[in-house]
Amino acid sequence: RQRQMWIGDRPMIDQTLQLFGLPQSVQGNIATLRDGAEINDWAHVVLNYPEHKVVLHCSMLVAGGVARFTVHGDKASVVKAHIDQQEAQLLAGVAPGSESWGEDSDAMVLFNAQGEASAIPAPKGDQRQYYINVRDALNGKIDNPVHPVEALAVMAVLEAAVKSSETGSTQEMDLTAQERAQLQ
Repeated sequence: RQRQMWIGDRPMIDQTLQLFGLPQSVQGNIATLRDGAEINDWAHVVLNYPEHKVVLHCSMLVAGGVARFTVHGDKASVVKAHIDQQEAQLLAGVAPGSESWGEDSDAMVLFNAQGEASAIPAPKGDQRQYYINVRDALNGKIDNPVHPVEALAVMAVLEAAVKSSETGSTQEMDLTAQERAQLQ
């Protein structure tokens, strides 16, 4: 069974919730656009916050030319063209933990209010740290790196977007008051 593209984008939603918190509501438009496709392959989802909106867009129909991340604010914009390089490094034989591990030559670009661009080095990444934290949590040394209510929030956003797409209406996340309080 093929996975649904939108359901498979949990990390993108998790990153969004880590950066911006739980939205007030969600508007989703999820579709199957490729001829013969059996799963959804395109999604445009708007997370509504009191002071701003966050747009999540994903598609299997993009060959290139679209930034991986774009963040617009009232004073500047930041664009990251490509995904983190750790997977490519593994495929190229770079050993995790080596000096060059996690380095990302794809700099982010900061556009100021005047439209002037300047490069910002991408921070060095190390996805191994997550698994180290899971190990340490299982051994009782630290708290779980992903609290169950955070995973629940990701699923609530996913489900609200699907329901919004099906009904054509804005949806709130199906979370209890207690769950919402834990996410504050």
